[in-house]
Amino acid sequence: MKRIRQLSRNATLDYINVGFEDDFDSDYDTGDLVEQAYTLAQEYFNVLSNKEPYEVALDNGEVVGASFVTEYGDFEFDVVVHPSHRRKGIAKELIRNAVQEFDFRSEADPEIVMQVDVVNPDMVNYMNSLGFVIKEQTKDHVIMEFEE
Repeated sequence: MKRIRQLSRNATLDYINVGFEDDFDSDYDTGDLVEQAYTLAQEYFNVLSNKEPYEVALDNGEVVGASFVTEYGDFEFDVVVHPSHRRKGIAKELIRNAVQEFDFRSEADPEIVMQVDVVNPDMVNYMNSLGFVIKEQTKDHVIMEFEE
């Protein structure tokens, strides 16, 4: 699935779903996007042990943000955005789309739990506004869980 969002008059980002869909339709090489997403995550956010790329945000064909989700079991997700592209709404868009994926999955399994590992302190308040509460906190990470 490809969505385009205009950031400003001169900047447009493409949001491309790269995970869990057989009908992927894009002008981009999926393998390359996944590789770029992992590279971005390893450079700026290293907690993706059990997660797969779900969606990427592209600026002129370069991955500048990505979301990663667990494919099975409880729904965990992480979002990473390149520092030069932060504070532009990219993380919020990626989070919104990950939450929609959770909503889809929870229809099939109402018992699954949604968690996110937050490393950016600025995002804790935003995640809280979406209904996430802090479940665990360390020096570098905050584990938040969705509660209705």
